[in-house]
Amino acid sequence: LIFTFICADDEKVLLHALGSMVSYSHLAVMEALADLNAYSDGLMEWALNKSLLSDKSHLSEKNWPMRHVLGVFCTKIASDSNYSQAVLLATHLFARVHAGSSKMYEIEKKDLHKGLKMMCEIIGADRLQLVQ
Repeated sequence: LIFTFICADDEKVLLHALGSMVSYSHLAVMEALADLNAYSDGLMEWALNKSLLSDKSHLSEKNWPMRHVLGVFCTKIASDSNYSQAVLLATHLFARVHAGSSKMYEIEKKDLHKGLKMMCEIIGADRLQLVQ
C-alpha cells in the first residue's frame, strides 16, 4: 500500500476543517481520504482520539470510516509496529465488534477480524488485557 502523506500545512487546514464539521460529515471526508490512502500523524491522532471513532454513539451506527480505519490506519500502524496506536485502535475495533447489531457485524466481521489480527500481532496475545 502506498500512502499519500499529508504535509504539515495541509494537515493543519484539514484538522481545522474536521474540527468545525458536524459529525456526520466526517465520514464523507474520511472516505475521500481513504480513496487517496491519505495519512498524517495528526490525522491518525484526530481519528483515534477526537473523532467519531472515540464518539461511542458512532461505534454502533453504520456511519463509521471502516475503509480508512482498515485500509490506511491498520496498515500504517502495522508497518510502523506502533504499540500505543495498536492498543488504541484495537480498543476501537473491539468496541465496534460489540456495539453493533448482528447484521452489521456479519457485514463487517471479516474486515474487523483482519484489523484486530494486525493489531494483535503488534500488541502480543499475552498483552490483550491492555485492550479494554
